[in-house]
This record gives sequence, structure tokens and C-alpha cells, in this order.
Amino acid sequence: MKKKKKGLSIRTKLTGVFSTLFVLSLAVIFAITSWQTRSKTEDEVIRQSTTVAGEMGDSVELFLGQFEKSLIQYSKSKGLLEYEAFKMTGNKNGKSEEELTQGVQEDFDNYIDLYDEATSIYIASPNKNLFIVPEAELPEGFDPTGRDWFKAAAASQNDVNWSDPYVDTATNQDIITASKAILVDNKLVGVIGVDINLSKLTERISSMELGYGGNAVLIGENGTAIVHPTRRGENLSSFTFIKKMLDSTDESGIIHYTLEGEQKVMIYDTIPGTGWKTGAVYSMDNIIGNAKDIERQLLVTGLITLAVLLVVIAIVSRKMTRPLKSLQATVKHVATGDLTKRSDVKATDETGRLAHDFNQMINSISTTLQTVQHAFLHVRQSAEGLSAVSEETHASSEEMASAISSIARTASETASDSERAQSGAESLGESIDHIYAQSHKMSELADEVGERNEQGMNQISKLRGAYDTSQQYLDSMQQVILGFGDHVKNIENVMATITVISSQTNLLALNASIEAARAGEHGKGFAVVAEEVRKLADQSVQATESVKRTIKEIQEGSDQAVEEMKLTKDTFDAQLSVLNETHHVFDRNAEVMRTINEEIGHMHEGIEGINGDKDQVFTVIKAMAEAAEETAASCEEMNASTDEQLKAVQSITAAAEQLTDLSQELQAAIDRFKIAQSE
Repeated sequence: MKKKKKGLSIRTKLTGVFSTLFVLSLAVIFAITSWQTRSKTEDEVIRQSTTVAGEMGDSVELFLGQFEKSLIQYSKSKGLLEYEAFKMTGNKNGKSEEELTQGVQEDFDNYIDLYDEATSIYIASPNKNLFIVPEAELPEGFDPTGRDWFKAAAASQNDVNWSDPYVDTATNQDIITASKAILVDNKLVGVIGVDINLSKLTERISSMELGYGGNAVLIGENGTAIVHPTRRGENLSSFTFIKKMLDSTDESGIIHYTLEGEQKVMIYDTIPGTGWKTGAVYSMDNIIGNAKDIERQLLVTGLITLAVLLVVIAIVSRKMTRPLKSLQATVKHVATGDLTKRSDVKATDETGRLAHDFNQMINSISTTLQTVQHAFLHVRQSAEGLSAVSEETHASSEEMASAISSIARTASETASDSERAQSGAESLGESIDHIYAQSHKMSELADEVGERNEQGMNQISKLRGAYDTSQQYLDSMQQVILGFGDHVKNIENVMATITVISSQTNLLALNASIEAARAGEHGKGFAVVAEEVRKLADQSVQATESVKRTIKEIQEGSDQAVEEMKLTKDTFDAQLSVLNETHHVFDRNAEVMRTINEEIGHMHEGIEGINGDKDQVFTVIKAMAEAAEETAASCEEMNASTDEQLKAVQSITAAAEQLTDLSQELQAAIDRFKIAQSE
């Protein structure tokens, strides 16, 4: 028989299922928590940085706005208008040139004193005249009208124009020039300009604490870095992300990019009027650093929890499977034929009830085998007695055949030698007496054989009754196992109900999530709870499916037990068929013995008649001699009848031997089992 492959134990299955569920749950929680932490951290940084970028823009706008307002005010001041009119037309308006110049000088000095960041202020005329405070050495032939600040103001006469920031080579400081056209009757008469030192502004922006290792930047309209941690004064428009920012039509935005292999994010805002970009730059590694710490803590906590869970599962599963292992050991002993073993499981659950029913089954089988064993002993004794009687009958038949042969020889001698008639008659009388005694004995033996045969039939009937009882026990056992299968099916129905409830719970959680989404900010907390409920419902469905698979394996084992009971029942049916055949053999033996008894009775009656007439035989010896040949012929016929009787006795002997063989086979089958001996 092919050895069945050993499968996983229930303990291993329980440990594997619960461990897998926990690891999957931990992985899902870890992934969701990591994603949410990183996403929320990035969103928070972006939100804060958007505010910071806006504040930086407001600060720069406020800083530049004071100069813009002052230039507009100065461009309309009476002193500057009179001075420019004098320079353009020579009209002094009742004042001397010195007074006009002195008025502008005082205004510019006051401006320099008022605004610390103003390094110089000047006024230029279209006729290339330039007045600057403080005084500066200018190259010979200097033409202010060719400068960018003059051209920009002349082109946009109503606005204050800002130059691109540049680094002063002498002071290594960031400088920007603001210029405004001076108009008289909408005619350009001059341009007022001021050079502004951006050092304090850039220092204030550079020193801002953004958190997460972020850096503040200020980029000019043409891409020049006004404030930058490493590239101040450089034109950065060649970088893709800077070009994208400068070309964007959005006033503010977020740009993710990779620089020198490092992922970064920049949140920017635009300063109105200048087109400058204020921004905050962060490394993604710094942003998600806090999230990584949380991930490590969550991973360590999960591993510790998994270790504790494995220990708890091992303890619980060991306690649950201990009764099953004990019952398995008992079943293994019984499978070898040892019916003296009993299960000692005392549990009150399904395992305990199964052990109790198993013990009842073993008790029933043991009782049945004991009954069969007792019946077998009686059958064997009867078979041995029948065999002995058959042998005795066979011997008697041979003696009778020998006697008849002797009669035939005597008849022949009587016919050939009448002188020996007297002697032959006396010998015949003795032979008749002997035959009479032998026939009487044969009749008694035939009666005894009939009684033995009847006893054998009674024993066969008892044995058949024992087999009927065994059949009833097997039917009861089959009903118990089928009932166990029904209980398993009921459990399957309960698990199906749990699956339906879990699906409905999942649907309710989904609806709750939708309602929470509609509620907006107020429903976020409820949405998280609904999501967790949905996950628990999914886990319940997975656990229910695992239990279903286990129940299916139990049901398959129950079905296998039913098949084994069917095979056992078929074996008992085959043995019952053998008993029926044995019963038919005994019936045939009884018919043969009745025939033998009738023949022996007839023969006994004939011998009694011969014994009664033997005296007449002596008187009719001569007639007997004449009829000797007829007597010899009759003896031959009697000899033939005796041969037939001998064959019938041989058939009885063969049947007895067959019954003995069958009883030995039954004994071998019973000896396979070890049962407790009844007292």
C-alpha cells in the first residue's frame, strides 16, 4: 500500500494563517502610515513655505515700494521740475542757477539720509546733463541717456522701472537701480534714478529659518540669483527648473526637480511690478526624515508585536491540538488491530465528543468480534465432530462392502460345492449375525451424523445472527459519521453568514467614507474610522475563507471515513455470503444423510428378515445352492449400492473438511484484532 504523504499540522496551519494575516496587516498599516506621514509632511512644508514665500514677497515689495513711492513723489516735486526746465530751456523762473542747484542738492541729501539703503540718487536730462549725490567721478564724455535705466524710464514714462540686480565690483554688494521719468506737459524733461543697496534685504531673507533644512531664494526677472545659498549673483536661467519657473504664467507654484542626484522641491511666489521670484527650496530627504523615523519606530513595534503574537499562537494552538494528538495516537493503535486501547480525552467540545463516540465504536466492534469468536469455536467443534463421524461411517461402509463381497464369494462356493452347504450355511448364519450387528451400528452412526449436521446448522444460524448484529453496529457507526458531516456543513453555513456580514460591513464602511468625504474637513476623522472598519471587514473575510478551507479538509476526512465504513460493510457482506454457502452445504449434507438413513433402514429390515429366516435357510440349502448364482448377482448389486453409499460418505467428509477450512480462515481474520478477553 502506498504511504500517504504527511501534510501540515493544524497547529502549523493556525500559526501560518494568523502570522500571515498579521504581517499583511502590518505591511498595509506601515505602507499607509508611511505614505500619509510623507504626504502630510510634504503638504505641511509646502503650505508653510507658500506662506513664507508670500511673506518674503511682501517684504521685498514693501522694501521696494518705499523707493517707488519716493521716486514718484520726487519726480513731481517743484524743485526738480524747475531744475530740469532750467537745464532744458535755460528758464530760471526768477531764481538763480545756484538756488536751483542748491534746492536739488538739499532734497537729494535728505533722501540719502532718510533711506539708508540708497547709495546714490541722480537726475539726468535728455541733453546728457547729470546731477548725482553724493558726487562721483564719471568718465569723460559719460552719456546717461545711453544707460539702461534712462532708456527704461523714457520708454515707460508713467511707471517706476527697476533694473536687473547686479553685484557692485567695488563693494561686492547687490545693487538695483530704480528710475522714473520726469514729465512736464507729458513731455520728457528728465529721469530721476536711485541706486539701492540690497544687502540688508538679502541678509534678512537669507537668515530666515525655514525648517527642514530649507533655504530662501530670490531670483531676478532675468534669472539672476539675488539671494541664494551658493550661487548669489549668477544667472540661473540655464537650469530647467528655473526656466520653467520664469516662463510660467502662474504667479506662484511648486516645482519638483533633481539637482546633482538629489531630489528637491521649490515653492515660489512672484513680486508684482518687478517680476522677481521669492522661493523656498527643500531637500526631499530632509522633508521625509521625520517620516523615516516614524517608519523605523513602527517597524520595530510591529516586529515585537509579531514575536509576542507568535508565542501566544504557539501556546494556544498547542493547547487546542493536544487532545487531537492524543486521539490520533489512539486511532493509530486501533488501526493496527489493537482494540484494547481507549481515548483518554476529557474535553467537552467537538474533540471530546468525537473521542467519546470513537470509544463507543471500539466497544461495539470488540463486542461483535467476541461474539463471532465464540460462534467460530462452536462451528469448529461441530466441523471436527462431523469429520470424525464421516470417517467412522466411511470405515463402516468399507466393512459392509467387504462383507457383501464375502457373501458373493460364499454364494459362488455354495453353487460349486453343495457338500460344503452345511458348513457354508453355518458360516452364512454367522455372517448374517455379523451383518445384523454392523447394520444396527451403521444406523446408530447415521443418526448421530444427522444430529451433528443439525447442530452445525444451528451454529451457522447463530453465526449469521452475530453477523447481523455487526451489520447493525456498522450502520450505526456510519450514521454517526454522517451526522458529524452534517455538523461540519452547519459550521460552513455559519461561516457563510459571517462572510455576508463582513461584506455588508465593508459596504457600510464605504458609504461612511463617501459621506465623510462630502462633509469635508469635519468628516476627515470619521473617514479614517470608516477606512479602518473596512480594512477589518476585509481581514474578517480573509480569516473566514481560511477557516472555510480548514472545515473543508475536515469534511473530506469525514467523507473518507464514510468510504472506509462502506469497505468494512462490504467485507462483512462477503463473509455473510460465505456463511450462507456453508449453510447450504449443511442442508445438502442433511439430505444425503436422510437418504443414507433410509437405505440403512431398508438394509436393516432386510437383514432382520434374513436373521429370522436363517433356520429355514438350513432346510432349503439345496434350493439355495441352485439359486446361488442369483444370490451372487444380488450381492453384486448390493456391492454397487454400497459403493454409492461410500461415495456419499466421502462427500460428507469433504464438506466437513471445507467447513473446517472456512472456520480457520475466519479465525485468521479474527486474530488480526486484539480485544479484551471477557471474564
